[in-house]
Amino acid sequence: MHWQTISLFLSSALLAAPLVAMDNAIANPTAIAQSPPPNVQVARARTSRGPITFNPPRRGAPPATIGLGSRGDCLENRQDTLRVLAPNADIAALPGSSSLGLTTEAYPSLFVYVPAYQTSAQGLSLRLMQVASSDREVELYHQTFALPSTAGIVQLQPAPSQIPALQIGQQYHWYVSMVCSSVDQSGNPVIEGWTERISPDQTLSAQLHGATPLDKAMLYGQAGIWQDTLTTLAELRRAYPNDPTLRDNWRELLQSVGLGAIANAPLLDCCQPLD
Repeated sequence: MHWQTISLFLSSALLAAPLVAMDNAIANPTAIAQSPPPNVQVARARTSRGPITFNPPRRGAPPATIGLGSRGDCLENRQDTLRVLAPNADIAALPGSSSLGLTTEAYPSLFVYVPAYQTSAQGLSLRLMQVASSDREVELYHQTFALPSTAGIVQLQPAPSQIPALQIGQQYHWYVSMVCSSVDQSGNPVIEGWTERISPDQTLSAQLHGATPLDKAMLYGQAGIWQDTLTTLAELRRAYPNDPTLRDNWRELLQSVGLGAIANAPLLDCCQPLD
């Protein structure tokens, strides 16, 4: 009798469970829709906040740059050039604005669009220089990275053990080139730019504390901190590669700063330093 009672109880419970679930679904028909997959939850986290936008910082312009050779001897199409992901000069040329790429990170990374190239190409060279005076720069870092197997956007990340931490308030000059030839470098396509590490003010620090990654990308963009805006959004795209909202965020951000030509280029998992 005891086992029969338990058996009847379990049978009743199993039969009742679907009915309870059905009753709950009828009472709250949106319950299932309220629990989307994690990637959808991330994408919807900022739906009511609008797109991620970038406000060019109101800072002095960096020092004038020197002329660089950029024939691109090993590019498949010289019209499709090596490009850095930085605000277009025309976009940043607002009164008091600058194309200087700001960051709060001691060891920031750099994003570069790599076009299709010929088999003679050997790698991507990254040099970071510290401005010692108005006419002199000191090299802090020089490394060659492997090329991606296809055209797209890559992230160049120096190892912290190989580069000194960027100092707050110091401007740095970087150069990226595709190594077509290590002998005659005049044919190597070269791009350059500037970055500066800053310390976020108290208001921004308070807003960033506990913010979601998407909210952080929005806050960095509103504050004019380009490198951190791009890096935060890139990390989200890598974590959720199939999320359409994140893909739209990325494309719209690049288009808004004059990078529409490469806004749909794939974000590649590349590239490792070469020995």
